Amino acid sequence: FPVTIKLKKMSVLYDYVLDKLASFKNHQKLGNLFYSKVNRDIEKLQVVGGFSCSAGFMKDVGHYLTVDSLYRAIHRKTVLESMIQYIDSLMSEVPMEQVDVEGEWRRRCENALVFAFNNGRMYRVKRVRFDMSPSSMLSLSGSKARKTGSGEMTYVDFYRRYHNRIIYDPNQPLLEAVSEKKSESVLLVPELCALTCLTDEMKKDRMLMQEVLQYSRIGTG
Repeated sequence: FPVTIKLKKMSVLYDYVLDKLASFKNHQKLGNLFYSKVNRDIEKLQVVGGFSCSAGFMKDVGHYLTVDSLYRAIHRKTVLESMIQYIDSLMSEVPMEQVDVEGEWRRRCENALVFAFNNGRMYRVKRVRFDMSPSSMLSLSGSKARKTGSGEMTYVDFYRRYHNRIIYDPNQPLLEAVSEKKSESVLLVPELCALTCLTDEMKKDRMLMQEVLQYSRIGTG
């Protein structure tokens, strides 16, 4: 077979093996990244471990699979709290009318990885939906749709009823995330998720960075 056909078949095999491994190790798949569903608390943040993988072919080596460990820091503050704090800091430095609030939301959130509190999963944000809010209607399916009669309810009501989560800010935008299924639309509430990265302020905290480094030496779980 040509190398391209062999590589395609090997990629299918690798995907199968990795999916089984992720399931066994209680990891969530996000593209070619696998994140543990078990997080570790340290003083100012949570750290989630996982691994990344890539498959390829080298003429003198053959087919290969590369697996590397990875770690993400989950902020203690919600996305909404982080954005409010950041925008307030900007407004303390320049006149309010000079601050592009929507632009700052897009700059800091789009393409970012966020952690959802209601299901413990990681999502990559595709875009910030300023045309939607927690007061927007959510289409339901299956038994949830039959129970409501209309098949719709607001995000505020949905999270209160099915996840026991109260949304306090009805005017915040929603975050549209990349879905694992093309037929699905995933919309997240900033108040119910957190950014996952190390900020410049965190990197300056030597004690915190030592804890993160110590955790990364333990393993991905």
